[in-house]
Amino acid sequence: MRRKLKQLIKSYFFEIILFFLLIIGLFLLIVDVDLKQNIGVLISFTNYLIKNLFNVVSNNISNGFKAVKLSNLLGFIILILGFSLILKRWKNRLLQINNSSKICMMCNSKINRVNKSNYFKYLGFFLRLKIRSYQCKKCNHKVNVFKKI
Repeated sequence: MRRKLKQLIKSYFFEIILFFLLIIGLFLLIVDVDLKQNIGVLISFTNYLIKNLFNVVSNNISNGFKAVKLSNLLGFIILILGFSLILKRWKNRLLQINNSSKICMMCNSKINRVNKSNYFKYLGFFLRLKIRSYQCKKCNHKVNVFKKI
């Protein structure tokens, strides 16, 4: 039991980290947490130096960002990072499970190319993959082949 759990965690460690990143990002967006107040003691000296050195620049920038909370901005950045990592991992998994044989796995007959669905067209566009769909004439088993562009 313990060995299976360790093997499961080892094989899905990346997905577990992504899940926690997405949860933290959603938490920062949903919960009204004022991070400036909580970590203000740690960054007050740095903030003082930045204001003195870049007074003109900070006045122009701070007027534009007063309405945006730091927790919301951090939450969006974490979510964007998490979703981009999920798409990259999904692409790598699709390329790893690729089956490029021209023979049906169910009945060992030849498979022929068919038109792919709109789902696979959009998936190929977003993941930058070349997707080909095949179907067996005897057993109607469908196979999708994924390749890098």
